[in-house]
Amino acid sequence: MTQHSKAPLCDLCLKFIRDVRTTPNVDLDTRGGSWEQKDPVLKAACRKACPFRGTSPWFDDQAPLYRHHNSFEALMDSAKECRLCDLLCQQFQQGQRGIDENLPIQLKVFNHNSPWNVTFSAYAGGRALNFDIYYRDDLKARAASRDFRKSLPPYIPPGRTISWHAKSVGCKDLALIWLQECLSKHKSCRVEKEAPLPKRVIDVGPPDGTEEPVLFISSGQAAHYIALSYCWGDPTAMLTTTLETLTARMQGIPLASLPRTLQDAVWVTRALNTRYLWIDALCIVQDSIEDWIGQSSIMGHIFGGAMLTISAAGAEGSQSGFLHERLSVKNDICCKINADPASEYDIHVRPEQLAQFGDSRIERRAWTMQERLLSRRVLHYGKDRIGWECPDNSEVEGSGPGKGIGFSVNNMTEVLLSPSNTKHITPGVRVGNSTMSTGSQGWDEIIQQFASRGISKESDRLPALASIAERYSARMTYLAGIWDELLPRALMWRPIESATRPAANRVPSWSWASIEGAITYNQVYDLGGSGTEWHSEVLSASVQDSGPRYMGQVSGGEILISGPLTKAFYAPPDPTETSGQLLDEEGTFGTEGNEAWMDTNSAVASECCCLWIGNANGIDNTKRPGNARGLGSARGLGNTRGLKSHSYGLLLREVGTSGGVFRRCGVAKLSQEEASGVISGAGEQTITLI
Repeated sequence: MTQHSKAPLCDLCLKFIRDVRTTPNVDLDTRGGSWEQKDPVLKAACRKACPFRGTSPWFDDQAPLYRHHNSFEALMDSAKECRLCDLLCQQFQQGQRGIDENLPIQLKVFNHNSPWNVTFSAYAGGRALNFDIYYRDDLKARAASRDFRKSLPPYIPPGRTISWHAKSVGCKDLALIWLQECLSKHKSCRVEKEAPLPKRVIDVGPPDGTEEPVLFISSGQAAHYIALSYCWGDPTAMLTTTLETLTARMQGIPLASLPRTLQDAVWVTRALNTRYLWIDALCIVQDSIEDWIGQSSIMGHIFGGAMLTISAAGAEGSQSGFLHERLSVKNDICCKINADPASEYDIHVRPEQLAQFGDSRIERRAWTMQERLLSRRVLHYGKDRIGWECPDNSEVEGSGPGKGIGFSVNNMTEVLLSPSNTKHITPGVRVGNSTMSTGSQGWDEIIQQFASRGISKESDRLPALASIAERYSARMTYLAGIWDELLPRALMWRPIESATRPAANRVPSWSWASIEGAITYNQVYDLGGSGTEWHSEVLSASVQDSGPRYMGQVSGGEILISGPLTKAFYAPPDPTETSGQLLDEEGTFGTEGNEAWMDTNSAVASECCCLWIGNANGIDNTKRPGNARGLGSARGLGNTRGLKSHSYGLLLREVGTSGGVFRRCGVAKLSQEEASGVISGAGEQTITLI
């Protein structure tokens, strides 16, 4: 921890710590009502401790805020002497953007449910960070009570600190307790039978490590096994199983020959008293196309059948390892506070590490998304803490019960992959004939998360999504990353930034998987809602699969669609913008609500056609500064000011000379007022999209 020569806390921090401790132990997350009505004592305490500011640019006037230092500059000056100010400065300065030094610092307590833990947020220059305060004397004093010990989770012992090393006894015991609690007590997680072993697994030997690992060929027998989710990094440095080395792997794999990340996975598997470990590099024959296709197509079943998945979030690649010394623990604050001349107590303050797993490299890779979503349980090894995730619970080491792990795709397993998302969908009936379901919005979220992730081989993108798609497939027909029943709305994706479309990519142009880069449906969020007026109708849709599994690689596909088709021009974007405008042949389209997005970068004006898909209401926010994603949603607004009706179109280019065959090149929107005359005067055509 940072050392200081004078008092550990400044007067403002000391007042804050003391006063928060003396407030009643009530829930200060006041989204359900006014904090003033819930706790007038707290209101008075806030005013007494520090000057109170009743309103905030981040929260409404229900939020109790403490005014801290008047500026970030003052905070930095205080940090020279005050350890809490120093911690706040360190955390804010780790951000990617600077802090306005003239803006005040504010603190908001939003969780005071337990007598030993308080969570507060610090706000500076438009940024917010969360911190935990642990009052260790309360734990020590009450620990003598048997009832208190029974109520306290076993993995949060009194005064617990974060282990200094991921291999420590404390971390090992914590992981074992999490696992045993889940296996024995969680109703949503309990499984009656052990799952069949995958085709090949690593037998790691006994927990004492007296035997070297060996590749074990299973015969489908049932047993507990653990799966590893990790990033390969440099593929040339990876130890793999090939046709040539398969026999040797079955005779033994010296632990020292494994890359560091794989060695660490063996150590954790043994520490959890488990015999079998599945690692893709060793359990799939990497130079056998047949074996790779067969095993990758059932990846969801492999991770879903594992008793536990180890997520190597703290490893950049296979050589990095994830069982490290925790350097950031040195920045935590442990000190004594003098409550009055007759008493003192210990506090422990640390940043609430919600983002350390979600911001890791493993959460930026395409393959690892299905590995996390489809696993029963995940034990996350971050750089500074371990975390737990299962349907009934999520925890972070040292943060107490109920602390989430803050993933970018948090809760997708329960919310977006739930069968209830597609129960209202009638197989074979497209949204052009009905209203948009939650299944559409759920799939939008999955695809937006997935497409933003990197992948080494673009041809693997659809196979990496296949097991997630399988969860949706009971009532819908899959078409290269989109669903037949969600057409034509599913065609209206757009790149978030300039993207590329590889020439060798055989995915049809109408699928988001045909480009490399992140995509969004935000600009057409309300298209398909109850106020939608459809102009186009999909008559048929199909893809040509190139592998044994229909949700994997494809060699082409086509959609037969009928609707109003007009000639148009795409005006080149400003160098600082990601979109341009759509013009008719005379260049007379107005600018209101006019925005077009090309699938790939276009530096010059382009002639194209626009197939008008439909009209919908949305918020006219495309010209707001900093808004790179176009339309938002009117849902949840207190009034309808700003609602505009827009027409949405698919930008196309004709292919060949036979006529009627087009490839997608972008999407566009125009105010309905501007587009109505053009659409009504256009003849309806039936065309083929490839």
